[in-house]
Amino acid sequence: MVKENFEKTLWVCVSDVFEMKMIAEKIVKSRGGKKDNYLQLDAVQNELRKTLNGKKYLLVLDDVWNEDPMKWSRLKNMLIGGAKGSKILLTTHSDVMAEVSGSVHQHKLGDLSEEKTWTLFEKMAFGCNKESENSNLVEIGKEIVRNCGGVPLAIRSVGSLQCLKRMEDEWIYLKNKDLSSITQGGNNVMAILRSSYNHLPQNLKICVEYCSLYPKDFKIVRFDLITMWIAQGFIQATTNNRDKVEDLTNLMHLDFGGYSSLEDMPVGIGQLTSLWTLTSFILSKESCISGQASDKLNELKGFIDLRIILSIKFIGLVCAIGERTLIGVVKRMEHLRQLSVEFEYGNKKDDDTG
Repeated sequence: MVKENFEKTLWVCVSDVFEMKMIAEKIVKSRGGKKDNYLQLDAVQNELRKTLNGKKYLLVLDDVWNEDPMKWSRLKNMLIGGAKGSKILLTTHSDVMAEVSGSVHQHKLGDLSEEKTWTLFEKMAFGCNKESENSNLVEIGKEIVRNCGGVPLAIRSVGSLQCLKRMEDEWIYLKNKDLSSITQGGNNVMAILRSSYNHLPQNLKICVEYCSLYPKDFKIVRFDLITMWIAQGFIQATTNNRDKVEDLTNLMHLDFGGYSSLEDMPVGIGQLTSLWTLTSFILSKESCISGQASDKLNELKGFIDLRIILSIKFIGLVCAIGERTLIGVVKRMEHLRQLSVEFEYGNKKDDDTG
């Protein structure tokens, strides 16, 4: 429906930093093109005009907090030039912002109905489990829901807290708890999130705290974040026989340090071209003897983003590595600071670090 009525649909998360050049860059980027590093505001303004000129567009400015009328006036001047019928949609928690922006129509989201409130809580607290048939928990849950005041974030948060709790006294405790501080929305959203955080196990609290290292409004890739948690030792990696190397092409950190019995690299490891960290690259005795060491080493050529240190270990006497010398393999690894090469012949080890 939206795409049928607008030539361009653009979405930008503004947040509390209302800076003209930054917003303009985000709008240009949201059109689907690559992000250029514009040095001057004039340059990005010209690119923005090209994006909007003569086109009927829908621009969503999400999570806006600016209450300065002058800044709004400057932004509006940057957005002129679109075709008739172009629309700008703002989302905010601030009533003042809604007024100073000069909005033509305001729509305030109300509380959820009693029916929708219970449906959401039931989904979060019970999921597909049969515990929802426990009439006592259902009755206690409905009283908890009434204390949430129809606020979706509060319902999701409180419902998720009860997800693993099946004892009635645990539910009664929450029912008797004063939830008024987390049902007002606005500035009390943090209280809702804090309530969820306080009920997490200690190891998962560390995972949440780790996310504070990312800048505000940063788009976090779930797979990369989980990989970083594993690399930091916050959670344990789990594998099964269905895992495939091609499913891990975005992996950035791989540590074989805890696998002392490992004697060869997994098949297809060369596909993991996003790796930043690879502690060890091991060539088996069979590879060394058969002359396949060259082919194995060639898989390293795609790891151009490896950083800090790489340890290459040959288990067995190397017959030949042909023209693919170690220098040729690692010469494109511009971020690599140390290369360690180890040759193991039976009980004898030779090490060369440079």
